[in-house]
Amino acid sequence: MVRYFLGRLLLSVPTLVGVTLVSFALLALAPPPSRIALGIDVQEYARGLFLDLPLFFNERPRDLTVVVTEMLDAPADSPPTPRELALMSRRGTVLIPILVPRLAALAPVAQRTALDLLAPLEAQFGDPSRLETAQDEVNFWGEIYEARRLEFRRSYIRRLANRLANGTSAHVREDLLGLGTYAVGPVIETLDRESRPVAIRKFVELLRTALPEAPAARFDPTDPRAKEAWLEWWFVHEKDYRKFGDVERTFSSITETRYGKWVERLLTLRLGSSLRDGSPILSKLTERTSVTITLAAIAAIVAFLFAVPIGVGAARDHRGRVDRTIGIVSFVVYSMPVVWVATLLMRFLCGEPGLSVFPDAGLSSPGMEHAALGARIGDFVWHATLPVLCLAYPSMITLSRFQRTAVLDVIRDDFVRTARAKGLSENVVMRRHVLRNALLPVLTLAGFQVPLLIGTSVVVEEIFSIPGLGRETVEAVVTRDVPWLVAVTVIGAVVSIAGVLLTDILYSFVDPRTRRARTGSAFA
Repeated sequence: MVRYFLGRLLLSVPTLVGVTLVSFALLALAPPPSRIALGIDVQEYARGLFLDLPLFFNERPRDLTVVVTEMLDAPADSPPTPRELALMSRRGTVLIPILVPRLAALAPVAQRTALDLLAPLEAQFGDPSRLETAQDEVNFWGEIYEARRLEFRRSYIRRLANRLANGTSAHVREDLLGLGTYAVGPVIETLDRESRPVAIRKFVELLRTALPEAPAARFDPTDPRAKEAWLEWWFVHEKDYRKFGDVERTFSSITETRYGKWVERLLTLRLGSSLRDGSPILSKLTERTSVTITLAAIAAIVAFLFAVPIGVGAARDHRGRVDRTIGIVSFVVYSMPVVWVATLLMRFLCGEPGLSVFPDAGLSSPGMEHAALGARIGDFVWHATLPVLCLAYPSMITLSRFQRTAVLDVIRDDFVRTARAKGLSENVVMRRHVLRNALLPVLTLAGFQVPLLIGTSVVVEEIFSIPGLGRETVEAVVTRDVPWLVAVTVIGAVVSIAGVLLTDILYSFVDPRTRRARTGSAFA
């Protein structure tokens, strides 16, 4: 069974690769949003999509060392502009380990450029008024770096970050701030591993102080979205603050591309930030996916449990009154659009001007989070009845018609006639011989109902004001929130593949011959 499961899982890999390519194409072709319409930083949005990188292959990957070297190697007749120097100087103390060891050996023009880059940091480490010549500055930085060389080690900063998280020293925060932007990388790496609210607040406060101009700095330390916002910022800007390691440099021609970064986003669950409110997409997905998946799973179970007996009943009375009645009712119900049915149910069963039988919004009543378990379950059922009904009835009709056809096909087989000839009752024949074989095509179809249910949830959640993927997606379409739409596309693909995989597993349990045949031919 394990080999069968792994084999089916392996077959889903090409599908996921195709989904990443389609999602990447959506990101690459999407027009840039309007700064006025959405109130976002378009330049930051472009960096989040890595529009400064080539599509699939990077001939010359550029980390901080490469960028600084290019600036130092600029021709004497076209030195870096003041704006370029100012932008590079904003990277702060990360420049010290790259520039200072090379200062004495640089040509005069390059040396002057390097000292200009370091000039904004001089007041942080000493008195710049006593530095009258370039040689004074070179000596100054040489002395500073020699005296504090051990502090510019990532292992030392990690120890400081751990002490800050554990609260074992009162001066750790000042020590980290004194190291400036060089401490940002190890601090964010430590933040990524933290789950304690107090430690997370300490790191967020530190990062807001060190990098007040970063977009993530607008999140308050007590905001649960702050951690994800800083991790997202670091994912986009990491190469601006450090150099590649040996392994990174080896594979950077592929990883430092737009497609490589998009695949890395998926593998590390760094899905970016929403254009609508700037919130990290992962936190919004975590909150809303559970709502949609719960409703879809309940609707799928309800649809299957009702579809099987309805289909069997119609097949047993083939061309009879029951079969015809079920066929007519199924055709009428299936012809009614979900949006129309949901609107009618909302109008006539959820308050004025109709009956107040069911609530008109949400999946829980105010204050139910403190109620007993039984009360919470009852309240959820009360809220979810109409949404589940709207989600389930199209799938129920489809599955019941397939179940009827499957039963009619199986009931004509020789082994069914043999079972009847042995004197078995009709109920025993249907239960033991017909139904088990007739379930196979219905199970196959049931797996493909999962993406349909998720798609239908867009309408149902909007009408019943349910805070799930569907309602958020509607708002994302209106605001052209492309990162959210791409993330939902990927989530839908993963859930669909999971549904098909679950169908294959159930299929093998219902008919073990299928498992043996597939295992023997493909994965033996």
